Amino acid sequence: VDPRAHAFGHYRPAAANPPPHVSIPASATAPIGSSRRASRSGGGAAGSALVDSAGTGGFSPSSAGGQGTGGGAGHGPGFSTHSYGSGATPVSSSGAAAAGAAAAANGSSSRARGVSHRSATSSTTTNPTQGKTHGGGIAGGDSAGGGGGGGSGSGPHGDASEDDKDAVRRAQREKEWAQRQRLRDFVSSPEFDGNATTDFYGFGKVLGQGSFGKVRLAWHRLAGAKVAIKSYEKSRIKDAAQWKRVQQEIKLMERLNHPYVVRLLETIENAKRIHIVMEYAGGGNLCSYVKARRRLPEAEARKIFLQLLLSVEYMHGLGIIHRDIKLENVLFDSSRDMKLVDFGFSVACRDPNKRLKVFCGTPSYMAPEIVQRKEYLGRPVDIWSLGVLLYACLCGCFPFVAKTYPELYKRIAAAQLRFPDHVSNAAKDLVRRMLHPDPLKRIPLARARRHPWAAPLASAVLRQVAMPLDRSLLISDDPANDLYEAALAKAQELGFPRHRVVESVLSRSRTSYSTTYYLVLYRYGRAQLRDASRRMLESRAARHAERERRQGGGSEGASPQARQ
Repeated sequence: VDPRAHAFGHYRPAAANPPPHVSIPASATAPIGSSRRASRSGGGAAGSALVDSAGTGGFSPSSAGGQGTGGGAGHGPGFSTHSYGSGATPVSSSGAAAAGAAAAANGSSSRARGVSHRSATSSTTTNPTQGKTHGGGIAGGDSAGGGGGGGSGSGPHGDASEDDKDAVRRAQREKEWAQRQRLRDFVSSPEFDGNATTDFYGFGKVLGQGSFGKVRLAWHRLAGAKVAIKSYEKSRIKDAAQWKRVQQEIKLMERLNHPYVVRLLETIENAKRIHIVMEYAGGGNLCSYVKARRRLPEAEARKIFLQLLLSVEYMHGLGIIHRDIKLENVLFDSSRDMKLVDFGFSVACRDPNKRLKVFCGTPSYMAPEIVQRKEYLGRPVDIWSLGVLLYACLCGCFPFVAKTYPELYKRIAAAQLRFPDHVSNAAKDLVRRMLHPDPLKRIPLARARRHPWAAPLASAVLRQVAMPLDRSLLISDDPANDLYEAALAKAQELGFPRHRVVESVLSRSRTSYSTTYYLVLYRYGRAQLRDASRRMLESRAARHAERERRQGGGSEGASPQARQ
């Protein structure tokens, strides 16, 4: 099959011919944008299944339902979904609540639908705040954690008056202010041990949904910054293997600290859920971006590829294998830089020669040794997936497509590549080296970075990484670098003791002290962080040069070679 004839949305694997060890749900014929993932525990522990990757990197649309029955109520969550590590394009919804209110006011039974056709109750957030019936109608808007909320209806058709809306907004603001004041008093009290609760966050729309929970947009009530919170429902985690995977995901994320890897801020656990609080990358995912552009120019693809390459190379240096690199797991931040997300299939593997056994990943990105059910090395499978991603960015389609999974796996094992005419020879050569069927012959990431196609931009991207990696988010010892002092002062103003914040940040612990400090820094803007880091590095370089100059000047009799 000519891959050029298959855009992302046109690959529909048939559920009629699954491999014998993989069970495919009825929804597995979804377009490729939904990115079903295959997972099997080693040794046949857990039943194999192609699972919806949402929530740990996939996507399920929120509903936008509005409903009115008789003279009663209409609910309209009306959340516009936004992909966060999701595998589908965003779904928008509007006007559902208003339609439900009109239906209720007219005394008729109707259902106002948004773009999504799921039930209105399926996407309501926790602790919903709904509008109250008034004047024969309702204008409802479910929200969580004190955000949004529904206004009262009035008038002949149930439309809320401006005065009523203003009153609702004032009440919400007063409620938020009171909550913030209580939190300030709490964090400054001796009883506070640095561990946050969900009271620190207001929850908003659902960004993604998976088998065990959801990813929601949220905001830190004190710092005022947006975050993404992945919430695992404990009741849905049935066996030990699934529980171990969740715990491993958290442990691995705690070790990661890189500009192109999403940052874990803190974890919150209660009786029902485990919440993973992460930095928010609100620019959408790479899959949606490539689909909208059809394909990317090589200059743009080069920057994206190099940023991802550096993030994966960094992980491999720590002995961490991602195992699910794909377009949907790459997000844009506010600076249009990349963030690699979703470590649900990641594994710690310090020995580069250790063989792995778990069959996992997303079918179109799987390496030949995985689809052939062989034991495999960790690093080469990530290199293969990164090569598939680069091909997709350059060509607007996947390198291997088929109508059934067995046929797809055969094409992957054969690794016969075809390229559109517009792809340069240098880009073709790099992709071929990354998609070599023999894992031992695949180009290592360090050599891929120096490849003629990538080299022109590699040094610039490396400099960008070197500046903010460690120093930009630590307390600075340079008085000229006042950004950090301002962040400390702001955290102190919010009620956090200064010495606790400094101690938490310098020890790299995941507490409310360090979380608030980082979120305050993020609010200053990533560009200012880079400027501050650049000033710090330039200042240290100048001091080093001055020290060398003085040492060289003091040795008059030294030879030119010695002075050099």
